[in-house]
Amino acid sequence: MIAVLASVLGAAACEGRKPLPPMSNPVSTAGPTDELETHLTALQSAEGDEFHKRERERAAEWLLAHADVAHARLLALLVEERASNAGAVIALLPRFGRAESIGPLSSVLERGGEILSWDAGQALAKHPLDAAREALQRAAGSPRKWTAIAAVDGLAARGDRAACASLRSTATDHSDHGVRLHALSGAARLGCYSQAELQTLSQDPDSEVREVAGRHLAPEPR
Repeated sequence: MIAVLASVLGAAACEGRKPLPPMSNPVSTAGPTDELETHLTALQSAEGDEFHKRERERAAEWLLAHADVAHARLLALLVEERASNAGAVIALLPRFGRAESIGPLSSVLERGGEILSWDAGQALAKHPLDAAREALQRAAGSPRKWTAIAAVDGLAARGDRAACASLRSTATDHSDHGVRLHALSGAARLGCYSQAELQTLSQDPDSEVREVAGRHLAPEPR
């Protein structure tokens, strides 16, 4: 190989041509769009092992660092229902903290299947803007059971006592018993009931209401 290379260089010199420069290390030609798509694919990997979990988080960090292009692309995947792993997209959106994601997340909460509705409720719970709490409060009154449950669970997870009025109203007025229990539990967790109110609820004819109220009653002094 060395002899062949020397022969080529020598022939080039004899002919008065400059020899070709030695090859440098190959440089990636992937453009910004290719890199974006690579990280979007990694984010949506469904593999559950530790390696892929780390790769998903690396992809998430890259997308957050390139928010101006990544956020719009993630929203498009969700709205156009083209995400291969919608749950991963939903989970990342609140980390951008942008108002534009609240509407699409609310739509999934209100119209998605049971699992994606719950995912959207948890995403809105983690969203830093007050408008996300307001979206959860509206959805708490939904006649769809899993939408309402996802909304009240999201309000409880958010930990904002500004949601107390909504949770108490849902716990009393919603037509679905399961939704009322979730709202009651969330309201009790946030401290929306006084101990006297919880004492009254602990004597409710419904055993499940009694159980929820009893979990949040302060222990009696000895």
